[in-house]
Amino acid sequence: MKALIAKIQDPSFSYKKIDIADLVIKVVGDMALTRGIATVTSKTSGVSATDNFRFARIWQRIGGKWQVTYFQATHIEA
Repeated sequence: MKALIAKIQDPSFSYKKIDIADLVIKVVGDMALTRGIATVTSKTSGVSATDNFRFARIWQRIGGKWQVTYFQATHIEA
């Protein structure tokens, strides 16, 4: 985990592509849950890497607009 945080904090770090799979959306009134798997391709100091994450977001409709009020991502080790 420390290596992942250090990579993201590197000034040369950039996201190149994020693919979402197994997306599930459940809406109940003014709240919604989304979950799935994100495959993230990034580049740091000229080196490309691909990491997989399970993610969950809780959304709330506030003032007529959907806003993320909770987010969690867990790195899936290869």
